[in-house]
Amino acid sequence: MPKKAIPGVYIASLLPKQNYDSLEHIKLYLDGELQSANRDYISGILFEVHNIRKTQLVLEYGPKYDQLFPIVNLADELAHYLFRELLPKEKSQHPKRKPLLFPSSLKLT
Repeated sequence: MPKKAIPGVYIASLLPKQNYDSLEHIKLYLDGELQSANRDYISGILFEVHNIRKTQLVLEYGPKYDQLFPIVNLADELAHYLFRELLPKEKSQHPKRKPLLFPSSLKLT
């Protein structure tokens, strides 16, 4: 797997299995900079795994997003915990794993 694909795999693994067709946009907040190739891999993997179309996907990212948005910090901490502490097949079923999808009307700042 190309290194550029890894962020897409992580993101896909954190999204719950559900039908995303009814959602006009799915906005994802990511900590750090993303190169164009990484964004392409993310959208490709999310389409492959969750059938999320590129036109639905809105990627918000930048340095220190985990400090600007508390929800990004929470997601970052959860991802680090899951990655460090659990075996791969335990991660998707762990009780501390929570979906981090919210209605677009929810204000994050």
